[in-house]
Amino acid sequence: MNRRKFIVDSGASLLGSTALLRGRRFLGALLPDGPTSSYAEEMPNMLVSFLDEKLNRLASTWDEKRAQLQTALDVQKRNETVRRNLLTMLGAFPPRSPLNARTVRVAE
Repeated sequence: MNRRKFIVDSGASLLGSTALLRGRRFLGALLPDGPTSSYAEEMPNMLVSFLDEKLNRLASTWDEKRAQLQTALDVQKRNETVRRNLLTMLGAFPPRSPLNARTVRVAE
């Protein structure tokens, strides 16, 4: 039994036995009677193709943003925006204080 057949059988059983018979008759054209192949056999590269498509969309977005940078001033403004966003994500840094460094030992 595969996931599709399990879902159809369990969902149809909740509706009653007549619905189960009608559901099987109705879905009989959609689901074969014999053993069906798994998703891994039907779509072996499903995850890889999903991630590939997502990465390509993200890369094209980045390319569009980079194409908008024409001058040094544009780059400087972009760097300021990125730096501000990074500091917002990281949170505030602690206040600066003197280090008061002391030499404890010297290795030769």
